Amino acid sequence: MQLRSKHRLFSFLSCFLTVCLLLPLAACSDSTDTENQALFSYYGSVQAQKLANAYPYRSPYSQEEQNTAAYLYNLLVEMGYQPQVQSFSAPEDSGYSGTSQNLIVTVPGTGFYRTEDVEARGKAIEEQNWLLSLMDRIEEKLSGTESEGSLSPTPTPSPTPQLADGSEPSAVPDSYEDLMVYHRTMIMAARYDTPISADQAEEYPDYNGISDNASGVAALLTLLNNLREQPVAYDLQIVFMGACNDQSRGAAVYLSSLSEDTLSVLDGAFILRSIYGGDKLYAHAGHNSLNAGQKYAMRRKLYDAVNASLEGYLDSEIGVSLMTNQGSYPVTLEDGGASYTYREFTLENGDYQSFDNAGIPIVFMEAGQYDVTSADEVTDSDQNELEDSGGQIKGTDYDATWKLMQLYDADQLRFRINAAAYIMQTCADTPVDDYTAVNTVESVTSDTASATTVGTVAQNADSTTEDQLPSAEAAG
Repeated sequence: MQLRSKHRLFSFLSCFLTVCLLLPLAACSDSTDTENQALFSYYGSVQAQKLANAYPYRSPYSQEEQNTAAYLYNLLVEMGYQPQVQSFSAPEDSGYSGTSQNLIVTVPGTGFYRTEDVEARGKAIEEQNWLLSLMDRIEEKLSGTESEGSLSPTPTPSPTPQLADGSEPSAVPDSYEDLMVYHRTMIMAARYDTPISADQAEEYPDYNGISDNASGVAALLTLLNNLREQPVAYDLQIVFMGACNDQSRGAAVYLSSLSEDTLSVLDGAFILRSIYGGDKLYAHAGHNSLNAGQKYAMRRKLYDAVNASLEGYLDSEIGVSLMTNQGSYPVTLEDGGASYTYREFTLENGDYQSFDNAGIPIVFMEAGQYDVTSADEVTDSDQNELEDSGGQIKGTDYDATWKLMQLYDADQLRFRINAAAYIMQTCADTPVDDYTAVNTVESVTSDTASATTVGTVAQNADSTTEDQLPSAEAAG
């Protein structure tokens, strides 16, 4: 109990000092020349530290995990969202007992137009404007009010007064509002529980799970914070998953709740875990991309993520490059099947596997060190200070705020979280080839922006009431 009290005191002092130190820096960040101020925000890093320091041992089905869920629920409500609580119990054969929950926020997107419809409408509008302009100039000529050169040579119009779609010029509205809007879905998810329990506090006195996975949770919170001001095209289901250290239980429960209608418009899932404690930030595709003829389709979102990092100049802006594993040596999967070239996927176990096994394109983001010569050498870090843990941070006493802030640059937590949120937000506006995002074609109406601010319930997920979560007081 004495050790626990010391840990709480240290956590409080750590959080207090961090916020005090960051406040003056936050004021200075406004002076940067970058156009994307969100990359320099302290919001996510502060949220990660608050969560980790308040609930360090949030193991599956534990009271601290319950308190963490309540804390996140109340925070999401304060942000203006309506999170759904999806409760589930520990299986009898899991070695655990009790209940856990996923928190789900569905954020409506502006949607997509069919690219062919946009092109046809653009041509129709162009022809309409040309014909109307021509008629205006003819009228000016007849009335003698034309300006010199007003009837200068112009492109030859269509041979008939009809537009490309067969309609009269006056029948074509000067907008895209009458086009059919299609809605597609993407999932963004992260676990919030830890592999270390309160019973292990004496063995792991400094542990607080800041990397695994307060950092991933904070990236989702940062994304949601950004979406309040800037809606995206995809409908997003943002999921804070519980009990994932029990064989990814929360991921499996959430996935099983999705309807066939949702799955039919699902273009991919971004899964975040431990994006802070590791030498580099990586993104991986799933093993389903190894199936014959499926590589590009299943890695498309991975490539979109890398492009978002490059086109956003994240390396020069904040010193974060999104890497892919380029080991390029042969490996065999756990099922003992064929040998594959180890590139752009991981052998790490994680919550992404539930989605991967379901045939969903995934982007698994994590921090690590894949610049090695064999799969057995892959670690979180190759720094000498971690030699006694074999380079591992996840599940060790090195997953502690003060230790990682000594090991890495002071801004790494902040910039990794902001980079992950930026990449996800950019990909949420990046359609597949047949579609064009509505908000890239025309201005988003205030009604759409308002609807995006408030989340709705997820489809076909068993919800519970707020009463089944601990109160705000119990959550600290």
